[in-house]
Amino acid sequence: MTEARKLLGLRPAVGAVAAALLLTLLLAWVNARSVRAAIEGVRNDVDPDPAGLGVSEALLSVAASAALGVLVFWQEYRPMPEDLGGGRQAATSELAVPRRVRRCLAKYVLAALAGGVVTSLAIAESTVVVRRVLGPHAPPMTAVQWQLCGRVVLYATFLSLFGAGVTLVLRNGLIPMVYLVASSTVVSVGFLLALRWSWAWYLLPDALGPAVVHATEQPGMPPIGAAVAAMTGWVCLSCGAGIVLDRRRDV
Repeated sequence: MTEARKLLGLRPAVGAVAAALLLTLLLAWVNARSVRAAIEGVRNDVDPDPAGLGVSEALLSVAASAALGVLVFWQEYRPMPEDLGGGRQAATSELAVPRRVRRCLAKYVLAALAGGVVTSLAIAESTVVVRRVLGPHAPPMTAVQWQLCGRVVLYATFLSLFGAGVTLVLRNGLIPMVYLVASSTVVSVGFLLALRWSWAWYLLPDALGPAVVHATEQPGMPPIGAAVAAMTGWVCLSCGAGIVLDRRRDV
């Protein structure tokens, strides 16, 4: 609970969640209106197929999940106010919870829960909006659709944990924050490289996102099971390295 309160007390964390949920809501509403207009013959410049609506818009929340994972540890290395003695938050956390491994594991659990919950909320709200806007044109929720939603949440959880692990390794969240948020929203360098070289699907974490979600088929894309296994390896490597290095460092 203490770690959760610390995360909720960070303005960047609250802002990232609010922005992700709001943008997902707006994008789902706009896209659903366009698709309904296409279905009813009002527009002919939009694909009338509603498949994937509600889930594709929620992918924006994956960036917020990654940001939360980074912030879980980055907050420990921010400077404290001078009236509180200065230094870093990590020194206070060390006094409160001397066992570093236990503290790291608690933060990893928080990162996983935060990432999964935010993306689950985004999927839920976007699905509700899409179905209300489409009205009678809304397709039924099939098993394939539910599985797709689950894979998006799984990937968000993976990315949040990966961001947390890398931040702990570097003791700085700037690089993982920029890399993970940019690859989730602007352009994924790993995905572009994977389209050119098949090995990049396994060696670059941001390339594994489309493979885990598997909303569309791409040349050389690994099967879902292999992508999940590879992403699990990246998460274990980053989180494990973070714990090992943290135990050997001074506060």
